[in-house]
Amino acid sequence: MTNHQIQHRPWLLLGAFSLLLFLITAATYSSLGVVIPAMVPELGWSWQNAFLGFTVMGVATGASSWLPTLLIRRWGVRATLVAGAAVMAAGLALLARVQSLPAYFLATALLGVGFQAAALIPGTHVLSAIFRQRALPFGIYFTSGALGGVAGPLLVLASQDVFDGQWRMYWALQAVVIGLLGLVCAAVVGGPKWLEEAGRAMDR
Repeated sequence: MTNHQIQHRPWLLLGAFSLLLFLITAATYSSLGVVIPAMVPELGWSWQNAFLGFTVMGVATGASSWLPTLLIRRWGVRATLVAGAAVMAAGLALLARVQSLPAYFLATALLGVGFQAAALIPGTHVLSAIFRQRALPFGIYFTSGALGGVAGPLLVLASQDVFDGQWRMYWALQAVVIGLLGLVCAAVVGGPKWLEEAGRAMDR
């Protein structure tokens, strides 16, 4: 791989990882609060049980923070991204078909685990490896995540307008898009040797 390719690929990765974090942030905490008012009357749940999904997601996010690091050490960033994207897509797909509270809690737990495994941990790991001056890349990356939190409710409302209030379609679309984008990130990122070479190239 030429030095020219190495110098441009990190910025492509930054864009892909930033978009992935944007979508995952939008599809989790900020979207769920907007979709719940449509889910509760259709499924006959109590508001208390419905909002308990936030707690389950938060606990799963915090409790799984060690898992992506372990996966990266054993199988590398690519495998971790594929696993994280699969878990996130599975959680969203389950939300799209959910009927019972146990399935709902399982879905939110999967989203919490996927939040770590598909975005934050591998994203910061890769960006730390390929950029030595990290202020701008990390600023772009975490700003994208913050914007995702703002965009989530807007995406839900736009989806409901297009699909006549069908909240299940929103989760299904997010599952497809996030699953595919996670695979794109896994395909673009290099192995440990490439990450080291990219870091040296960006120093020049």
